[in-house]
Amino acid sequence: STFQSGPLFSGLSEGSETITYKDSNGCTATQNFTLTEPPALFGTAIVTDSVDCFGINTGEILFQIDPINPGVLGTGYVYSIDNFITNQIDSTFINLSGDATYTLRIMDYNGCIDSSLVYLAEPAKIVYSTILSDYNSFEVSCSDSSDGSIQFTSTNGGFGPYQYSINLGTPFVPDSIFSGLISNIYNTQVKDNKGCIISSFDTLNDPGIFSLPYSVVTDIDCYESCNGEIDINALNGVGQILY
Repeated sequence: STFQSGPLFSGLSEGSETITYKDSNGCTATQNFTLTEPPALFGTAIVTDSVDCFGINTGEILFQIDPINPGVLGTGYVYSIDNFITNQIDSTFINLSGDATYTLRIMDYNGCIDSSLVYLAEPAKIVYSTILSDYNSFEVSCSDSSDGSIQFTSTNGGFGPYQYSINLGTPFVPDSIFSGLISNIYNTQVKDNKGCIISSFDTLNDPGIFSLPYSVVTDIDCYESCNGEIDINALNGVGQILY
């Protein structure tokens, strides 16, 4: 065997070893010892709360330690989601955005590290279209009429079934067609089964008050004559005006 002058031996792995001592007279002695190692450190990142709505940071991920391979607890573990740029003692990470892969890391009392990847999904953005009533390019036929309509169509994304509203969500209803509407600006909204809401605005216009102002072109000059003339200038009429 090779002897060394220093009493320190490093780089040893788990197992049984025998150390031999030799003095200047060549006398020797031996001693047996066993080195043990702590359990391995393993864990798994698990999504505990999904992202319910597109663009909302409501996701939660838990780093769950393998009870068979817990490493060394000591005074506790340290967890990180950004390669220990920051860390925390709580094993749950909250307020996470979706459509992203996260690498969670854990460090035990001895400084041993394990990591686990997990994908946090995100629902697709809710999209929809509306079809408005059409009366010769106006959505309401006359200024005092209530025959406008809004129909929701091509609704996708989020989680169905959907509900609809044209009045700030009061109320949401499953029917996608709203009729009997006057000219106004309507806040159209769609709500999915998770409560996610997307909104837009639609305007229903009417042609304005239909009036028939006129001017006298020629007065009637004699009793019972029919030679008078008037000129009518229709205002806010739609399309061809019949007289």
